[in-house]
Amino acid sequence: TVEWPDGLHAQPIWVGQPASTPAFASAFENWRAARPESARDWVERMDGITGRALERGTAAAWRAAAAVWGEGLFQLQSALGLEIVTGAHSDVAALAVEHGVAYKTCGAGGGDFGIALSDDPDALQAFAGHASERGGRPVELHLDPGGARVEPPAR
Repeated sequence: TVEWPDGLHAQPIWVGQPASTPAFASAFENWRAARPESARDWVERMDGITGRALERGTAAAWRAAAAVWGEGLFQLQSALGLEIVTGAHSDVAALAVEHGVAYKTCGAGGGDFGIALSDDPDALQAFAGHASERGGRPVELHLDPGGARVEPPAR
């Protein structure tokens, strides 16, 4: 069981435009076949980052892992020659950097959701307040042992 780290705040963002999961999977398999060492190195690096963050279990480790994953997806996209991080995600990721929060896409093939992580709730709130200017829509996500669900924000 993995516990959510104390002091880590999250802001899910919906961009409404996913990349193509089948196209991503096909491109990844082609890359793995053509450049097996590069593919293995990338996967091992990302697995290691994830494993260390989970092992440490701290807000700082999770935030750092998300930031590295975000950059890793840009690197993978370049290696594959295929858009994984859509334009809207790229714009939201740039906004996250401006506010000092980590951001990564979620879902296979880029997904239409991303998540911003921070141990500074004020920075995360400021980021969320400007996300719509960059094509993102902050959403509330409630987690429970049975899974995740999205609900409209309380008014």
